[in-house]
Amino acid sequence: MARETIDRREKLLKLREELLAAEEDFLQGRFYTVDEVAEKMRQAIKQTAPSSPKDQ
Repeated sequence: MARETIDRREKLLKLREELLAAEEDFLQGRFYTVDEVAEKMRQAIKQTAPSSPKDQ
């Protein structure tokens, strides 16, 4: 398999794991507010986005 294919598969498996964990939390009654979700999304974007010149 090509390296890109392996990387993509690993990312998809990680996402699946995270989605299953979120579903388990939901089924156990653990919820997040809109503000909590927005903050988590901001953090995820900061972690994955390439740095821009203004960030340096």
